[in-house]
Amino acid sequence: MIAVADILAQGRRLAKESKTWADLSNALFDPLDGLVAKHFPDPADRAAFRKSETYAKLHKLVEQKMEQTGVVAGAEPASHRQLAASDRTSCGG
Repeated sequence: MIAVADILAQGRRLAKESKTWADLSNALFDPLDGLVAKHFPDPADRAAFRKSETYAKLHKLVEQKMEQTGVVAGAEPASHRQLAASDRTSCGG
């Protein structure tokens, strides 16, 4: 199993790369392919990790990104905006 320090380091890297807090939250906590799910595929292990200090630190990264991007403005993942823009373009809008 990966060391919790490595998970936190990966989380910090994702925080730097994410454009919005929603992007970061998805990258960390998406139940199918988020960082936590990848490293803790077993539901019992994931439940135990959620009680850890490292998990709380990952949540703190999201809160900090929220302060940077704004709660409302950062609520829409950048990937969703890109998809919506491509839909408008392909539809002639």
